[in-house]
Amino acid sequence: MLYYWPLFIIQNLVGPSKDSKREALSTHEALVQSWREAIEAAEKANMGEMWPIHVTDSGQIRLSFPTRNDENSLLRGEFMEFLESDEDDIGANIGQAAGGGVEKEVIVLDKPYTEAEEEIKVALVESVEEAIAESRPTNELQRIIPPWERTPSELRQIATTQPKSSSISSTKLSPASSTTVLKSQEKATEPVGPRWALAAKTCNLSGVWKLVESEEFKSQYDKYLLSLGQPAIVRTVALSLIGFTREEIIQEEEGRKLTINGINPRGMWNRLLISSGAEINKPSFQPIQREIYTADSEKVKAEAWWEGNGTIHKSWLRGGMKYGGGDFESSRYLASENVLICKSVFHPRDPKREKAQVTWRFQRDAAS
Repeated sequence: MLYYWPLFIIQNLVGPSKDSKREALSTHEALVQSWREAIEAAEKANMGEMWPIHVTDSGQIRLSFPTRNDENSLLRGEFMEFLESDEDDIGANIGQAAGGGVEKEVIVLDKPYTEAEEEIKVALVESVEEAIAESRPTNELQRIIPPWERTPSELRQIATTQPKSSSISSTKLSPASSTTVLKSQEKATEPVGPRWALAAKTCNLSGVWKLVESEEFKSQYDKYLLSLGQPAIVRTVALSLIGFTREEIIQEEEGRKLTINGINPRGMWNRLLISSGAEINKPSFQPIQREIYTADSEKVKAEAWWEGNGTIHKSWLRGGMKYGGGDFESSRYLASENVLICKSVFHPRDPKREKAQVTWRFQRDAAS
């Protein structure tokens, strides 16, 4: 008895063998290391943003839950069931999920196994309860299951499966759709819609313009006068003097105002056209109609705007009674820097009559 009692006491102090304490500590270190590997694998599988457990640079395991508003975003029951599992099963499951073994060198924790394990459990439970309290309801159809709601078997599948690329990032936008996206993100620099109150920044009709006289134009102008009901003697005189036609255009206030001073053998015809339409960040508008006098001294209502993204000035003179009654439509635009085109159309009130139209071509006066 005196011989064996000291041996029993020594064995209880040092363990079954001389290496038992070191083996127990090594087993604990291997378990903790497998936890670290599992956490790092889960972070990579879940892009490192939604996973609540993280390993710091110093090797410590920390809890950091993201803020989410998903309904029941944390399934406390599943998490608690995972924590209450047998410690050996936990280590085995997480180690398998990480794809690692227990033979690697580990970092020794400065606390006993049971104490460190208990602190991790307490921290997990507190974080789960706090996240549940802060959660808010949301649309279940849009809900994504966060990593901490998954079981160990699901974690193993995630850790061993190559993450799929996001369908959004892998989708290529067509040139037209990508241009639309870019334009929608840029600050508006021009109006929207087919009718503008402003001219394009590159369009300026200002200048003194001289009519380009040609046989083709004279033939077209003669048909135009005939459609208006003019007799042959009037058309002959008009054709002989049409080459003296001039137009002075003054464009102001970004194209909102267009003053046109017409000069021809009959005299001068001066009018101010005010454009109405969409403006920058103001798509809605009220049409502006104002009374002016025609070249025949007839009072009509004038309305004007810009088309073609601010490159074509459109004007209408409505309510005229001459030439059988009807409305005059004019479209002015630059064919080049020194060439101005004006298309004139007479819309007779009588639907049985055909429209009368002529295209005027002007050259910029070099002296202007």
